[in-house]
Amino acid sequence: MKNILIINQYGSTPSTGFGGRTYYLAQALARSNKVTIVYGSFHHLLRSDDHQISDVKFNHGDPFSINTLKLLRYSNSRSILRIINWFIFSFKLCFLSRKNIGFQPTCIIYSSPALPGYLGAYILSRRFSCPLFIEVRDIWPLSIVALGRFSKNNVLVILLSQIEKFAYRTADGVISNLYNLQNHISKSTGKITRFHFSPNGVVKNNSLINKMSQGSEALGSILCELRKLQSAGKTIVGYVGGLAPANAMDLLIDTALLANDDSDLFFVIVGDGPERKRLEARCAGLSLQNIQFYPGVLKLEVPLLLEAMHILFLANQFKEIYSFGVSPIKLPEYLESKKPIVHVTNSRSLLDEFQCWEVVREYEPSAVIRSIYTLKNLPESEKLQIGERVHKYTYMTLNYDSIGDSLISFLEDVNS
Repeated sequence: MKNILIINQYGSTPSTGFGGRTYYLAQALARSNKVTIVYGSFHHLLRSDDHQISDVKFNHGDPFSINTLKLLRYSNSRSILRIINWFIFSFKLCFLSRKNIGFQPTCIIYSSPALPGYLGAYILSRRFSCPLFIEVRDIWPLSIVALGRFSKNNVLVILLSQIEKFAYRTADGVISNLYNLQNHISKSTGKITRFHFSPNGVVKNNSLINKMSQGSEALGSILCELRKLQSAGKTIVGYVGGLAPANAMDLLIDTALLANDDSDLFFVIVGDGPERKRLEARCAGLSLQNIQFYPGVLKLEVPLLLEAMHILFLANQFKEIYSFGVSPIKLPEYLESKKPIVHVTNSRSLLDEFQCWEVVREYEPSAVIRSIYTLKNLPESEKLQIGERVHKYTYMTLNYDSIGDSLISFLEDVNS
């Protein structure tokens, strides 16, 4: 049994935010280990302006603790207070005690993308004389430069780059859901480090539980409209997730524009994010009648929503950064749904590994629409057969219990 401390400034629970990888991984690890998660009390990914509070959660009787560090409240992701919180969080990490954590940690996992907190985690690991691992879920600061938000000569970017290199050099190992991250680490530092690939996953029995529930009033309203589209004979091409530059929603809008004369196709985007207003304005400017936006839903309601769609869409911009890997949170949920998927990417896709559906290697609406028609025209019996096979394989290989067991093996190998 290990005493595992997981630190993620942007973490949340299913009730305060989206739950996400850290929460569900902690659930899995708590089956045979003592686990405490440290979150920031406030960040822009929460569902309300309330601060998160410390709590104890249970996974089928196995407890794990959530310890929140008080941070400043801010209004949006571009606020200067968000940056200030990075350093407040890092400073407070240095002073975490055994009493705060609930045990003497035998290993610490620090989860990106907020890099300054790694410095606090590093000091903490030296205080407790335990190994420190960094989990990379997004390659900062490379991603914020590649997506055009900052110059590589920006002072903040230079500082984050130095912290990133320090992390790769000093961590006892690197964990990531990005398959080729080692190439980036080698390019950045010239160092070969202990590396463990740990994909995003699904929660066992989660979709079954959700499909037995009614969902919220907001979800009910969306489902009612989707059922009307179904009754009208429409094939619904849907996206569920965040609306940020990385999600490449302009490509889906361009595809809807190309399919504007096809009365059988209808496009649905469900989600929130900094790009939403611009995307809606663009659709209005193009006078598109075959696309509709809906607000985001709770993570627990996503399976009910996917059930009402016919084809699911996912894409990333074709930037060099994605050659190091992509691991969209929604893809395992898409695979779990049994629905046909169009994945537009210049990186490795789980669809290749699972040998299913359509991977598009061109960032062109004409290529996307061809794949949509390919899936649309598949016999229903073939769709069901592929969907069942993929669903079964997803649960076998991408459930968080298995991902957690693999991670424990890696941690033990490094310590041996």
